[in-house]
Amino acid sequence: MNLNMSLVTDSKWGSITVGQATFRDVVITPDGSRQWNWGHICGDPMHHNPGIRTKDLDTLIIPCKPDAVVLSRGRDLVLQVNPICETYLKGKGVKQVYILETSQAISRYNELVKNGVRVAALIHTTC
Repeated sequence: MNLNMSLVTDSKWGSITVGQATFRDVVITPDGSRQWNWGHICGDPMHHNPGIRTKDLDTLIIPCKPDAVVLSRGRDLVLQVNPICETYLKGKGVKQVYILETSQAISRYNELVKNGVRVAALIHTTC
């Protein structure tokens, strides 16, 4: 396991715990975790549609240079991910990209951490 990365230890509707910290939505990088506040991304609030955009990835994910990225679409798959995001991330050197429902995204993230992969994730805990 990558000793610098924390596992997701609990999650329910509207809440996720990474290591000892609890968030509503979370950005997890190899450097730590922090609240994912949609209203403060790139000065342009994100919405469920169009959802996660390449500029969000530039700000939240790319700087930490992960080998894998997990993007959560929410528990009911309401959050959209721009179709070019996967190709965009791979063009930035990310080897594995997963776009999944929240519980699946958490499982995949934890699995990657346990396998020592340098991973980043955006986890949406509601819809």
